[in-house]
Amino acid sequence: MKHQDLLTLCLLFLIPLVSANAQSDSLSLAHFDLDDCDAQQLTYAHQDYSEFTAVVDNSGACADLQVVSGGLYVDDPQATPHSCTPGVDGDPAMCISSDKSCTYDPESEYMLRVDVRIAPGETGIAVLSDLSFYERAPAQYTWINGTSGPNNYPTLWRLRVLKNGEQVFYPAPVATELNWNLNSYNFASLPEFTVTEPAVFTFEFLAYCPVNNGATVYAWDIDEITISTDCCLVLDAGELSGGPFEFCVGDGEPDHVDGVAITGNVGSRGQYIVTDEEGNILGLPDAPEDVNFDEAGGGTCLIWHVSYFGSLPGLEVGNNAMTDLQGDCYALSNAVTVVRNLQPEGGELAGGPFTFCVGDGIPDVVSGVTLTGATGANSQYVVTDTDLNILGLPPTPEAVNFDEAGPGTCLIWHLSYDGDITGLEVGNNVADVAGCFGLSNSVEVVRNEQPEGGELTGGPFTFCVGDGVPDHVSGVELTGATGSNTQIIVTDTSFTILGLPEKPEDVDFDGAGPGVCLIWNLSYEGDITGLELEANVMDLSGCFGLSNAITVNRNQPEGGTLTGGPYEFCVDSIPDFVDSLELTGNVGESQWVITDTLGVILGLPPAPDSVDFNAADTGVCLIWHLSYVDSLTGLVVDSNVAGVEGCFSLSNSVTVIRNIESCSDSLGGPPVLDVMVFPNPVHDVLTMEFENEGEDMITIEIVDIYGRLCLSALCDPKGDRTIDVSALPDGHYYLVAKSPQGRKARSVVLMR
Repeated sequence: MKHQDLLTLCLLFLIPLVSANAQSDSLSLAHFDLDDCDAQQLTYAHQDYSEFTAVVDNSGACADLQVVSGGLYVDDPQATPHSCTPGVDGDPAMCISSDKSCTYDPESEYMLRVDVRIAPGETGIAVLSDLSFYERAPAQYTWINGTSGPNNYPTLWRLRVLKNGEQVFYPAPVATELNWNLNSYNFASLPEFTVTEPAVFTFEFLAYCPVNNGATVYAWDIDEITISTDCCLVLDAGELSGGPFEFCVGDGEPDHVDGVAITGNVGSRGQYIVTDEEGNILGLPDAPEDVNFDEAGGGTCLIWHVSYFGSLPGLEVGNNAMTDLQGDCYALSNAVTVVRNLQPEGGELAGGPFTFCVGDGIPDVVSGVTLTGATGANSQYVVTDTDLNILGLPPTPEAVNFDEAGPGTCLIWHLSYDGDITGLEVGNNVADVAGCFGLSNSVEVVRNEQPEGGELTGGPFTFCVGDGVPDHVSGVELTGATGSNTQIIVTDTSFTILGLPEKPEDVDFDGAGPGVCLIWNLSYEGDITGLELEANVMDLSGCFGLSNAITVNRNQPEGGTLTGGPYEFCVDSIPDFVDSLELTGNVGESQWVITDTLGVILGLPPAPDSVDFNAADTGVCLIWHLSYVDSLTGLVVDSNVAGVEGCFSLSNSVTVIRNIESCSDSLGGPPVLDVMVFPNPVHDVLTMEFENEGEDMITIEIVDIYGRLCLSALCDPKGDRTIDVSALPDGHYYLVAKSPQGRKARSVVLMR
């Protein structure tokens, strides 16, 4: 049973001004979520309904509810199998065939049933209160792990309820719906559903009368079935008689009520309650006559009687009788009023202070202002300036739009009064008010004028970043800004805050990587939220204004990575071109560069494979890739790469060795020197093995990938054939062997 429905039903049975509450601990529930639906035909699971069991919660004290049939069932599951279909919440639901007749048949083989046993709890009476479930008759059936297609869907469904085998509920047929819809029944007002001894209720569901669209499937879907019980209907709050009472308190004379009596109350327990007008519990006396109201101060009290079963958590001084009582089942009687006349208290205002940015046309309204502790028959909110001149008399603080008031400071007050009061008018001063009243504390509202972010001049700026050279803007100036506070903001183009420097010149853009930055000025008043790194300027909240933005372009080319080589060619009449040289990771405009080992530019080809290295003399040259942004100077043949200026980046180099000494032709010639090295990678000592070495000494050179000579030695081919490389740092090198028999290079990796 929904709590709201139950509360409405309880109110129909209780005497005026009854507060009844059916908490979850007074209910018993049986819920069939049908999530365990299994319709595998290979295991005949579609002919077995045993998975459709309920989760039963009997934590309430009203009734003991049991599913005696084990779960949902049909008379002959082999003749009437089920399927599974996506349910209300996406979990499985049951899909069952509908009756093809358009006449309701209570003995239909397609009837879906469930039996529940209801036994009274501690109150001796229980009510089978509610049934709810979802149903649909879709135009297209969908079976989980199965087929889908046109559905000859039923157009009607009907519910029947039996009690101990006798029909007690038989409403009219209901038209099916194509989509999931919730159907709810409340039986609380029907005497057949109230039990004083155990009874078995049978719920029968039948869909029938197909739409006759020619399809061969007659599916009807059902999901989330809930059956619940309660006992609130047996409770009666009763009626309090006597009063109202009015006392003059604070004079030292005891003030006691008399003649207050409760009649007609039903419940195993009862308690008198004294509250204020908001329902806050002030006392829990054994009898109303026990209370001396003279000690309570001025105001109004309410005397109630609560009837309840079991326990009643929350029935404590300081709690609220309207919102904090949480018992099994309870009801409040009508209230008897006790008026205690005393100098009113304006109360305590909580909330604020508030700061608004006014004059921008956006309404500025306070929120969250609460009043406590006010006393007196009458109440009025008052808005004044700081000299207490009355500017407004709104019904609530939230009714005032402070955007229309212009800049300044105003105060919100609450005034409580009894009887007549004079001078409470706009234009008067609070000091002019006369009568029996009391003022609360005030809540301050500061109205700041919308600041101007001003105008930034200077730029735009373009930097080549990532080269380790600081990149700072200069000459940025701000004019026309207003407001007590300013802050420079650096954002990306999506307005995400990257920096909050004191001034634009403090930012070194070299470390920011490539991209575009925007420099702004923010002027603001009071507090501002969202002004932090990685937040977005669009999410700022407060009274502020933004300037225009100055653009900072951050260029950072990447020369990329070259893979391939090293290359060794024999300088003869045959053209020599590199191949299989790959470039990855480059960013920016592109240029290929050929240099010698000292960095002197030998060529600027459009591509490395366009260079015929046979046309050059013997020696070593390096292939580079250069990426750049905008224009460069110094990138000319015969200049050194070190003299190039601009925003650029060089890749790694690939070595090209050009030999001539040991070239042999295809018709046969002298044997050519060859060398093998091991181990490779090497730690400290490299061993060489020669072929066709002849009798002459062999010159050994170790060069790095840039062609720089790192180590040299003479090797006697008949003697020691090792070279110590332990003094060199880890990395990639080339061993070049030279003798009259020729020249040979081998790649060597030094790794420790």
